[in-house]
Amino acid sequence: MSLETLPKLKKTTLHPLGEKIFLDRYALKDGTKSTVQVGDTVIVAVNLETGQREIGTVIGLENGTVKIALRDGEVVERALEHIDKPLETDPAQMLDRVARGVAEIEAPEKQEEWRQKFRWLLDEWKFVPGGRILTAAGTDQDLTYYNCYVIPSPRDSRKGIIDTLSQMTEIMSRGGGVGINLSSLRPHHAYVRGVNGRSSGSVSWGELYSFVTGLIEQGGSRRGALMLILNVWHPDVLEFITSKRQMGRITNANISVGITDKFMEAVRADADWDLVFPDTSYPDYDDTWDGNLDAWLAAGKPVIVHKTVKARQIWDTIIESAWASAEPGVFFVERYNKMSNSWYYAPILCTNPCVTGDTLIYTAQGLVRADELYAAGKNVDLVLDRRFGCTQTTTEASPVFWTGKKQVYRLQTKEGYYIRATADHRIMTPRGWVALKDLQPGDSVHILSRKGSFGVEGSLALGRVLGWLVGDGTIKKNEAVLSFFGEEKQELAPLFAEHVNELVAPLTAAKRRYKIAPINVKDRDEARIGSTRLYRLASQYGLTETKHRVPDSILRGSEAVQRGFLQALFTADGTFQDGGDKGASIRLASNSLELLEDTQRLLLNFGIASRIYRNRREAGYRPMPDGQGGLKPYWCQAQHELVISKQNMVVFADEIGFLMSYKQEALRS
Repeated sequence: MSLETLPKLKKTTLHPLGEKIFLDRYALKDGTKSTVQVGDTVIVAVNLETGQREIGTVIGLENGTVKIALRDGEVVERALEHIDKPLETDPAQMLDRVARGVAEIEAPEKQEEWRQKFRWLLDEWKFVPGGRILTAAGTDQDLTYYNCYVIPSPRDSRKGIIDTLSQMTEIMSRGGGVGINLSSLRPHHAYVRGVNGRSSGSVSWGELYSFVTGLIEQGGSRRGALMLILNVWHPDVLEFITSKRQMGRITNANISVGITDKFMEAVRADADWDLVFPDTSYPDYDDTWDGNLDAWLAAGKPVIVHKTVKARQIWDTIIESAWASAEPGVFFVERYNKMSNSWYYAPILCTNPCVTGDTLIYTAQGLVRADELYAAGKNVDLVLDRRFGCTQTTTEASPVFWTGKKQVYRLQTKEGYYIRATADHRIMTPRGWVALKDLQPGDSVHILSRKGSFGVEGSLALGRVLGWLVGDGTIKKNEAVLSFFGEEKQELAPLFAEHVNELVAPLTAAKRRYKIAPINVKDRDEARIGSTRLYRLASQYGLTETKHRVPDSILRGSEAVQRGFLQALFTADGTFQDGGDKGASIRLASNSLELLEDTQRLLLNFGIASRIYRNRREAGYRPMPDGQGGLKPYWCQAQHELVISKQNMVVFADEIGFLMSYKQEALRS
């Protein structure tokens, strides 16, 4: 994207809670507090015991005591040390700083160009960097740009424990969160040969790390953040699991138990589980033990079984503690290494997966094109697929945003479904989410298996009239005409005349309002309903002489309008075929492949799967009636066919159906 095409920035706003988080966590602060004065917006600690902080305005300042009017009207007085003054009070100021700071890595002559590009990307929260980037970028402070660090498990010695503490303190003071696995530390009461004593255990050293975490203020905005892990084979694991249920222990860290596949198998089988630790008397223990039990055992080195318990005892204790204190969490060790996209031995391929603007998205407002959602610039209520473990029907997602120009691929199924997306866009398959570039011919992909999403606009009558226009209608010379043949003249023409009169009434001046009725065509087995008002209605919904597709208004319309459109289209142009040994089917033929693809998507929204057969009849000259009782060769476009079969016919009969009684009775029978 060139600078000339960058849209103008819009005002970036926050709701009250978001504003408080922004001012407290991410806004640049006056660390010296020397500029605080009456009228300033500040963050104040209103509860010194819990650390609760609120937004207020300074209304008085005397001898180091500040009087603040909070947003709820309460007035409090606090010492200056409990006040923080944000130097940025508008998110736009923070985003300006971040864009400038990130662009500083570029060559001097390119910095302004990239500053503007970064700033556009940050506008309206299209892209939100990690919290440490928001805090540190563009400042002269010596802070980290990374949120979290995992540091090596401490060596099982006093020096190793203190070295880890030093690393943790340095990282936290610069704003980074820290994760430490304590499994390298010998268990409680284990013999310590060097001092002829006993170990206080891994949990006690976890308490030390937790205590120091509570002393550190990260980058002037928050306390340190610490995650402690102990693997499920460690003899201290039961003490670790219940540690947060005991007042004063590990109060400034989250804890999680490292769970292995073997342990879960033991839980399922209600088997015994050995709590083990390496034999600390082994000659090279001090030099080689780093907490990796699998590597230790693979090298043939000895372990000591400290205790044997039922695996379910550990699992039940985890569950009980999680209910009682919301901790510990569980960390699935092997699963993490198999599935993480940042696993050490796997290549890291990280770009934004994208779809093209014409991709239809299932939203709470119906099927909407991605480019229309982008133009709206608002959060999107997406419809969720419960096959993937979702318990809710919809969820709010961030706005669709433009990611630039990338190579696009078309994924096509043999049934005719397709999507155009970038190579790294993930597709759900029976083996899980797979990047488009990694799919192979013959792979199966998931499609919608139930009703999708519908909007609220449009009636059954509107859907039927537009559907018949697409199926057996013509639009030309400021007139739209619906045609009915054979039995349709008696059974359907009067019904559609009622629909048309209902729909065009708002388009007609009161003095010129007259009924539209079917007109029989002389010497033809045809009745027509035509009018300029119907033409205006068709144009209003996107149907023209050259555009016979499913209108966008139908795709995003109500369930009734979509049902009516399909009823009319299949009644006008569709057939039911018994098929004999080959089986029955519902078929819709058209020379417009685009119409069939649109119809296939619309059917899928009702949970009806179908298949499109291209070029069922090749393009070429064919003898056709010449209107004078004879035949004449006419050029005919290629004919394509959409087919509904098997169980999907049952769903079609229940959800859609034909409007002509003989077709519907044949389908039902």
